[in-house]
Amino acid sequence: MIQRLIILLGISVLLMTSCQNDDFIPEPIPGEINGETVPVNFSMSLHNSTEYEPMSRNASTDTIAIGSTFNYIIVQNIDSKKVIERVGQGEIQAPTSYFGWKNVKIDGVNTFPALSINMRPGDYEIMIFTGAKTVEWNTSLRPGTVLPETNTPENPIPAACVYQPNSFWTYDGEKALTEEVFFGRQGFTVTKTNDLHSYPNQHQVGVPLERRVTKFRVLLKDVAAPGGTRFADGNPIAILIKADIIVDPSTPLADGLDVWGNLWYNNVAPLLQYKYITMTHSAPIRGPQVDSYYISRVSATAYAPYLFCDKNTEIAITITNFDCSARAGSPSYKYYGQHDFTLNWNNIKGIIFKPTDNIDPGTIDFLMEPDYDISGNLADPAILFDANYEHNF
Repeated sequence: MIQRLIILLGISVLLMTSCQNDDFIPEPIPGEINGETVPVNFSMSLHNSTEYEPMSRNASTDTIAIGSTFNYIIVQNIDSKKVIERVGQGEIQAPTSYFGWKNVKIDGVNTFPALSINMRPGDYEIMIFTGAKTVEWNTSLRPGTVLPETNTPENPIPAACVYQPNSFWTYDGEKALTEEVFFGRQGFTVTKTNDLHSYPNQHQVGVPLERRVTKFRVLLKDVAAPGGTRFADGNPIAILIKADIIVDPSTPLADGLDVWGNLWYNNVAPLLQYKYITMTHSAPIRGPQVDSYYISRVSATAYAPYLFCDKNTEIAITITNFDCSARAGSPSYKYYGQHDFTLNWNNIKGIIFKPTDNIDPGTIDFLMEPDYDISGNLADPAILFDANYEHNF
């Protein structure tokens, strides 16, 4: 607990101090520059959504589930400096209903409206970060702050968002990223017009989004061990799955995203271990053959299989210390072996377990074991269920 507090304090200090430099330009009073403001309409898009699998997408209907709340930063180019003009939060104006708890359905892969802002003429960039409700935002980012474009020890690029400790009982205060996070960056120019009632087309600004996470899938095979024991006693009930993701100290995990949408690493307290926590659907799901599997889904009580990642990064992880438990009175299952995986932004890796009748020494819990294919390799969950399955059943 003390170590966790030290790490959280380290992140908080970094978030605050990374924006506290002497390079600060006071925010202009609205209307002082050129005496007018111009409405700018921003929209987001996922035109190449198939490139981002696995993601929250229904391939048959081109319906995308994406976090409804987003944070944004707008910077202005002033004397070759990137100066924060404003920081805010918005809601995606989705054409259809809510999906799950926090997501909205976006039908089709066309652009969808985000926000409209009255702005003074000038050269700008906007950065949009989805998943606002599942991350910790850097509240030290404020108008007038000059943002560095190059990361240096003397003037590091500040974080925009990081993993957020979750107080819900299933997470016990551990960091949890429960939504996919998408990021978009787009430059634009606001021009002064002679006719204040008409505005040029460049004030319609599209912001293409890219995925900034990866995920790991754990499946529990609903079969009986030789002695008859099975997950959740064979009853339809959600199973809580916990495991430890460990990385080499030379390649720590990213703690979040910086203001330019790149992966952000905590150099004071590097993230070397991440608690994987998720909960399965309450009933096993039939696979393509005869077997059924417990699998997590987006509407589960605990759904947090995501890690920050971008298209240029591969994450080498070791995952171990699996613990699967259902309701009180049902057997719990453990696995202490270690397995290595390499994660990236457009693949899905995972592991499948099946129960055994062996008892964990010193406890009353059962042991489980990985499922293997006929070639003797770890069975691949991606073969059983498509990359978007958690969002579509």
